[in-house]
Amino acid sequence: MHVLFRVICVAIGLSRPLVASSRVEQFVIDLRECYVNVGWVANDLLKMTADECKEAVTAFVTILRERPWFYFCNHEEDFSFGRYRDRFLEQCKEFDRFLRCVAIDQETGQLFCVETVTPNSVDHEDDMLLLVHWQNNGYEAYYDFYAFYADMVIKGLIRAIINADAHRDHYLFDQYVQEAKTLTERLSQLVSCLRGSKYHRRYTQQARRFLSVLNLLQHRRNVALQETLHGFCEL
Repeated sequence: MHVLFRVICVAIGLSRPLVASSRVEQFVIDLRECYVNVGWVANDLLKMTADECKEAVTAFVTILRERPWFYFCNHEEDFSFGRYRDRFLEQCKEFDRFLRCVAIDQETGQLFCVETVTPNSVDHEDDMLLLVHWQNNGYEAYYDFYAFYADMVIKGLIRAIINADAHRDHYLFDQYVQEAKTLTERLSQLVSCLRGSKYHRRYTQQARRFLSVLNLLQHRRNVALQETLHGFCEL
């Protein structure tokens, strides 16, 4: 069973449930014993070297992909993606934002934050954004995370499309279609993160399919409106 949220433990000075001999070991213990939140995960990762961070992120992504229920619940039977999908999307978005603003000091291997998120935002030629470093080296957990993120976006897309199709003659149609378009754009951005991986072709095809579905939805909406107008004209 999970203990108190890590942020509460830290705030009121409670000790952690177990003490490990290394930062990575302690991180893994906290993943196992505490409710996970990107806030404390990112804070812990910034205290590590690039090599330690790689090992720790592997453990974090494994929890996301293999035991997603453990992220929010004590028991698997209490979990459903429908209930926690939006919270997963927000957590993925935050972790993606974190990865895009962390660089590696090539001399010390230590991580540090940068204010902007472009490859040219580091101060020294030898420093490199963590995200770029992982892309260049084909880090598997990096691709696994973005594949999981893409899956969460797809679940949201399916929901938005179903809702839009069910409201073709309703003012909520445009709202659901806009939600689907926003998620489709995000999926396309994630596809670029997966370039060079075993996932790239699959999610590229998925993104194209959803674009086609959106176009079909809009076409069906237009046909429905034309039929309605035609009916009025015949009155």
